[in-house]
Amino acid sequence: MNNVISNSQLYAVVDIETTGGTPAVTKIMEIAIVITDGKKILHEYSTLINPNRTIDSFVKRLTGITDEMVATQPSFEDKALEIVELLSDKIFVAHNVDFDYNIVKREFLEIGQAFESQKLCTVKSSRKVFPGYSSYSLGNITQHLGIPLPNAHRALDDTMATTHLLHMILERGDLAFLQEEIKEQNHILELPEGWKINHGLEVLNTSGIVYFHDENGDILSIEMAKNIQRFLYSFLNKDIHKEGNARKVFALTKTLTLDYVKDVFKAEVKMLNEIQVHRPRFNKVMKPQSDHFCLYFKKDEHNMLYLNIVKKSNLRDQIDSPIIFTNSFRSAEKIKQKIIHSQDLDALPGMKKMILKLPEELKKIKVNEYNDLFQSKLFKDYCCELANGFFVFSIHSDNEVEAVLLENHYIKAWGQGVLANNSVESFRSEFDFDENQKLTRKFIHLLPKTSYKIIK
Repeated sequence: MNNVISNSQLYAVVDIETTGGTPAVTKIMEIAIVITDGKKILHEYSTLINPNRTIDSFVKRLTGITDEMVATQPSFEDKALEIVELLSDKIFVAHNVDFDYNIVKREFLEIGQAFESQKLCTVKSSRKVFPGYSSYSLGNITQHLGIPLPNAHRALDDTMATTHLLHMILERGDLAFLQEEIKEQNHILELPEGWKINHGLEVLNTSGIVYFHDENGDILSIEMAKNIQRFLYSFLNKDIHKEGNARKVFALTKTLTLDYVKDVFKAEVKMLNEIQVHRPRFNKVMKPQSDHFCLYFKKDEHNMLYLNIVKKSNLRDQIDSPIIFTNSFRSAEKIKQKIIHSQDLDALPGMKKMILKLPEELKKIKVNEYNDLFQSKLFKDYCCELANGFFVFSIHSDNEVEAVLLENHYIKAWGQGVLANNSVESFRSEFDFDENQKLTRKFIHLLPKTSYKIIK
């Protein structure tokens, strides 16, 4: 194994106090950094930061830091040079490190600077070195180990306590233990002998699709990952590859292809489609349906919708309804019963009886409500709402959009175009979908994971 640290490695132990709220919007109002060689403290640094926003009342009570205390302090940008010099070429250490690291990284990004560092979490490491405690919060673990923490929730005191905890971890664990901790916590990959990555791509902490190939280049398996580096690390190191088909994939793989797709929804849909197109040996393909029968809405003598089943060969082109295609009458009938007896529609029978007793002037309004409720169930669980049109997922500058094209109730292509006149013009396909109703249904079921706009 290539060493990821050495005996001369320095550590930057960090703690931040933030204004409160969600991690996506909270700002640093105090930061402390202690530099250590793992045995003794070499440097201490602490400063208040003007976050240029109001501090939450709960945070004020917890930390004792007020808006007045930070109002005249320098901004993070003003202190960025000092901070990055302290952090550079060190292992970034914190208690629950992802919180501190991600916020510090975001603060640098907001002023146009990139920041990357290897991390070490003293929560994770102390669980292994000092097992058996009910809680590994900084207050609890320091109390058990006799580490002083005179002023909790102030950055320097928390950082000093974390530094002493780090020293105790390093006393108990040897260099080999620490090597493994750094490797595991940072998902540092070591590919098995004989494996390679096509096109020399670097493995990144971002979402996308991983293709596993055998020695002939044939695709063995296609997998979507929210974090490709973390996924591959787990696959190679967490015994996942020792079970079932994963064991066979691991044994046969010689090359990987990485396709970075930043949007997780897009990555998942593309992965499902790639499985349909390439039909890898160790993925489950959605079998095409013969689609001999179809289920769709018709209107009765009261203009109220009901579900009708006909042979596909008898389907009229002018039907203004979403359609469910099935391979048998029995399958269509099962779907029909599932819909009409679903919990979402348990009010429909009583609603219909009530509507039929209403005066004509009210009946039309209530019939429309009845039909809307009935249709919403079909759209929700089975069908695409459009026969022809687009789902628009994101709109960029100059009205450039990401969109999915639909034709005849099937998803046809994912691509880009220009939003104009409530339509997508100059549509350019990025990849085409396999025409399979099960794939379209899967797409519809995944839609709640994202925001979208329907353009008819």
